[in-house]
Amino acid sequence: ARPSPSTVSLSVRDNVLYVELCRPDKLNAMSFDFWTDMRAVFLWAAACSEFSVCVLTAQGKHFTSGLDLTDERNRPPVDDSDPARARYKTVGHIKILQDAFSAIEDCPKPVIAAIHG
Repeated sequence: ARPSPSTVSLSVRDNVLYVELCRPDKLNAMSFDFWTDMRAVFLWAAACSEFSVCVLTAQGKHFTSGLDLTDERNRPPVDDSDPARARYKTVGHIKILQDAFSAIEDCPKPVIAAIHG
């Protein structure tokens, strides 16, 4: 089923999927929801037959300002009681972020990033 992301908008025109970052008020900063949205969008895109190319764009003046440092969920969980558990949780947290990029990389369709700003 087509995902309903909150941090990007989706549209299909002329056999092209447009994935548009849609938080221009935050300079399209990558919130924690962005990471899960991107993974869901590109897993769906890989399996969808409605289009053959994906274009990643953004609303506003800048493509993205990077990681949203105001989103507490973007920070790895802190566990001061046990360094081993802290490392384990950090690796799990990084995997969530990496899974979004891996979904883009693994998409069998060409993905074009139209970067500006």
